[in-house]
Order: sequence, then structure tokens, then C-alpha cells
Amino acid sequence: MVKKQLKRNLLSAALAASVAGVPIAASAAEINPYFRLHSALQFLDNDPLVGDDTTWDLTDVASRFGMKGRHDLDGGGYARAHLEVGVDAADSGVLSGADEGGRVAVIAVGGDWGELKLGRDYNPLYNATAGATTDPWYGISAPWYTGGGESRKGGSVTYSRSVGAINFEVAAYIDEDQGPTGTPNEETIDETRIGVSGTVGSIYWGVGAGTAEESATGTLESESKVAGSIMWTGDNVSLAATILTCSDCAGVLNEDIDTTSFVFNWTVNDTVYLTVGVGTNEIDSTGPDRDIDKVLFGLYKNLNKDVIVYTEIESRDNDFATPTAGDSTMDARFGLIVNVR
Repeated sequence: MVKKQLKRNLLSAALAASVAGVPIAASAAEINPYFRLHSALQFLDNDPLVGDDTTWDLTDVASRFGMKGRHDLDGGGYARAHLEVGVDAADSGVLSGADEGGRVAVIAVGGDWGELKLGRDYNPLYNATAGATTDPWYGISAPWYTGGGESRKGGSVTYSRSVGAINFEVAAYIDEDQGPTGTPNEETIDETRIGVSGTVGSIYWGVGAGTAEESATGTLESESKVAGSIMWTGDNVSLAATILTCSDCAGVLNEDIDTTSFVFNWTVNDTVYLTVGVGTNEIDSTGPDRDIDKVLFGLYKNLNKDVIVYTEIESRDNDFATPTAGDSTMDARFGLIVNVR
């Protein structure tokens, strides 16, 4: 019902624009709106060497609204578009997240030759590795996000193709401010990402690599990263491992990051899921070395295919050279996910 109402609203807006003198081309494209609201009551218990602190908070967990559209072209090809923005489902209800709510914004054309895509989307290195092997609801690629990994990137020109069981994807990022940490960059192609993945029986494998050129001012170094994932899937269970190594990460000279994570998923029955994740993150730099260890346990219950309640418990140990508040934390979440599509 919500989906049909959104389509009627879109048609009404198009008719109104035409009456106002704005030309709207007739289109037979299928438009698919969707949204995902995800809120959690979160308990955080800091147990640092200096001071203690416990807090409760109702927090949003990557809620989003999106629309997908597709045209079939003559000759068997297609054109598609995908727009997704983040919303704060726990507090303000307005756009939130990177780029004022921007998560995905792409246009693409494709056919038997593959697909060419422009815009902001999940990058090939992430797609082939951590993005394919995390748990189904929350995504617990352990310390991936604090270890030189990233999921979405903008300013991209991406080509992808599948041949049999092998998937190939490569992206060039063309943005003068797309150097390490967003610094100005004089190179035409500022960053690259590549990912290759496939399946062999019950085994999924994926490898990826990426580079970022040094900043135009010369204050930051070139960055390189390599990642790999493997996942075995059996009857109601899966076990995955992901590694990432990043050299001169974020353009910082001699700052190297090594990340390893393991994720176990068990489908207890048709509606109950169990996830356990373990990760380590070792940071070697010219400054103090740092280690981050993380363990996460999650229990999820499907009320139906689009409504999930869950609880997650996460323990993180940050081994910094100088003790600070938050060095060790225990985080518990009690959440609700509602999908409408």
C-alpha cells in the first residue's frame, strides 16, 4: 500500500510539473521506492583506566530511504538509476549521514558487455570482500571501518561484468578533492578500487585492492590497500574470514593498518538467527602503536520477512599507548528493523 501510494504521489508531481510548464518525458520505467528504519536502545559501559562512564541512548542505525528505476533498451540493454539517502529514525527524522544524507546516487547502462556506472556507490574492494561476508542484518565486519576500510565512495566511474561464476569490478574516482582524507589532488584519477569474486561449490571468495594518490600540497603520501575474504556456507551455517592491509593509510607516512575479522552465522530455525564476530585491528605508525580487539554477539528474530527484533552485545578493547576514556567498552543494543519495499 505504501509503495503504491508513493508511486501515485510521484505521478501527481509529474503531472503538476507539466501543468506548470516543466516538460516531463513519458516513461515506462519501473520505479521501486523502499525504506528501512532501524533504531536501537543502546547501553554503553566504558571501563577505562582513567574514569568510568555508563550511558543509555536511543540511536539510529543506518536508516535509509531509496528509489530504484530501470528502463529496458532496444537491443537487450538497460539503463537504471538508484538514489538512497540516510534518515535519522531515532531523533530528528531528517536527512543524516555522509554528504547530508547521501548514501547512494548512481546512473548506469548495461547489457551483455557488462555495466558502466557513474556516481556514489559501494566500492569494488568492499563489495568483493567485507560487504559480501558480514552478517545479514547489521554488518559486523569487526574493525573494518576503523582499519582503513570504507564502503561507499563518490565521484566514481565503475565498470563491472560477470563471466560464469566470476565477478569483476573496477572503479576510478575522479574528483579534485578525492585524495587521502579528502585533500585536494592534482591527478586526473585520484583513487582506484578493484574487486574480483566468485564461488566454488559452497565456498565464496573475494579479493580487492585500492590506491589513493598523494595530496597536491605534498603533505600526505600515496595510500595502498589490499583485502581478501573467504566464506563457507553449509546447512543453516556460514563461516567467513576477512583480512585487510593498508599502507600509508589515509595518506599518513608509515602508518600501516592490518585488520582481521571472523564472522559465524547460524540459522537456528526459519525465524531465529545467531551471529558471532571477532576482529583485531593493529595500527603501526611513527606515533604510538595501537591495537583494537572486538567481539560481537547478536541474536535476531524475524517477526516476518521485513520486521526484525534483535539484541547485540559488543566488547571492544582499545590498547592505546596512553590510557584514555573509552579504552575498553561494553556495548549492548536492543533494536527493531522495519523494511518497507
